[in-house]
Amino acid sequence: MRSITRIEAETLVVLRKEKKDTSIIQLDAKHFKVRKEKYTLYVAYDAMHTTPICWMLLKGSEKREGYDQILQFLKSKRVNIQAIVSDWHHTIRASVSDIYPKAIHQRCAFHVLQCAFRKLNGRRLIQTEYGKKIWEMFRKTTLHFDQEWKAKSYLTRMRKQYPQHEKAWKVISDALPDIYQFTKNTPLSIPRTSNKIENFMGVIEQRFKSFRSMKNPHDLISLLSAFIKSKSK
Repeated sequence: MRSITRIEAETLVVLRKEKKDTSIIQLDAKHFKVRKEKYTLYVAYDAMHTTPICWMLLKGSEKREGYDQILQFLKSKRVNIQAIVSDWHHTIRASVSDIYPKAIHQRCAFHVLQCAFRKLNGRRLIQTEYGKKIWEMFRKTTLHFDQEWKAKSYLTRMRKQYPQHEKAWKVISDALPDIYQFTKNTPLSIPRTSNKIENFMGVIEQRFKSFRSMKNPHDLISLLSAFIKSKSK
């Protein structure tokens, strides 16, 4: 591994010595352009200590390779990852399944709600009192209950009562087992959303949006890494 001052694209950056008690991580990616070429920043975020732990910049769109390298590194250091929270991108699922097959993979409930929101024509709907009431039911189904069977029972009742929103209810129904993965290890406080890393990546996007056409990917990853390090103190 190289120091942050000499970091290059396609090199894994490690912020600090991994703690053995890092049992929950969040994974996400952010896209950039360098001379019209696509690059993707991959980040692993320690949900317990609320800080990023490693990241890398790879050429191309989001792909499994970035997550593989991060997870393989953590595994090589014998970091006991018991749970992983993500937006459920297919590349993350494939990587987690192969490298940390025993880890609980929690699907972000917020991303599922976003899909349902679009099916409801959400922005227009929640401008009405009826829409606000309906939307609260969707939020309750995904975020309120501590057991999947309770959420499923509530969902069944709401689908019968409001069949006109079946397309949106189906989004929740199909994802219900995935967003209640956290119940498989009740002693572990597994986040129900990936909001922490999403917010962190949002800060990076805002800070570097004017750098999305940088001429050199190595400069981009160096600046990104220095910024991440400064925000992690």
